Amino acid sequence: MSSELLAAVSEATGVPEAMVERSAQARAAADGVSPEEVLAAWSGNGAVTPSAPSAAVPEPAPQPVAPETQDETPAPTPTPEPAPSPEPAAPVREPTAVAVLTAPEGSPVLEGRRESGVALLVGAFGLFLVAVFFSFVLPALDVTPASPPPSGLSELGLEGREIYIAEGCWYCHTQQVRPIVTDAKLGSVTQPDQLASIAPDTLGLQRIGPDLARSGSREPTDDAAWLTNFLTDPRSVREDSLQPAYSHLAEADVAALAQYLLESK
Repeated sequence: MSSELLAAVSEATGVPEAMVERSAQARAAADGVSPEEVLAAWSGNGAVTPSAPSAAVPEPAPQPVAPETQDETPAPTPTPEPAPSPEPAAPVREPTAVAVLTAPEGSPVLEGRRESGVALLVGAFGLFLVAVFFSFVLPALDVTPASPPPSGLSELGLEGREIYIAEGCWYCHTQQVRPIVTDAKLGSVTQPDQLASIAPDTLGLQRIGPDLARSGSREPTDDAAWLTNFLTDPRSVREDSLQPAYSHLAEADVAALAQYLLESK
């Protein structure tokens, strides 16, 4: 490539020779001619119409980057609040088919019957009478004796037995000899077949005083005078006695009570 043409074109266009040379080579390759012909045309001596070489586009200058400051702290990025989830729509229930039950032909049909008000009142009154009978009438019909007839007691002894029960002597005295060592000195053991002839009210449940089942068979309760004095004024006979005094009873009642204890053998 002629350096003179290159210098002439560079001077004419004001473009550096290097850029002119590259542009001439590119144009020659495109037109199928030699670079000298292209330069000659650009200088005005050839037929090829030179095209002005494209000016070089300067690259953008890099922007200065400000130095990072160690003290600067990047601002926290705000966290967006989650959008409320839409409430699920209520499921649409499809109508349920209802089965209609029909009775087979010829089956019995139940029919209601209106009750009479009179019959209802009569039934209620009948129930009331039954309740009164079992609550008041039946307990009042005491057809059984209070106790079985005692065996071997005289008329005065029977009277004394009633006084014994009425005065509550059975609260503190029993009249049953048990088959145990502590009852060995009280006499023969009370047998089951003997209970039928003993008044159940006199059997007692606890022994605060001595057992009186065989009181007429041992001392000192086998003495009528001693029993009379003891029942009237127990402390005059025994100072440490817990026996209550029956001085409020008539002499005949005290005598009957003593006779019952004498006949208890």
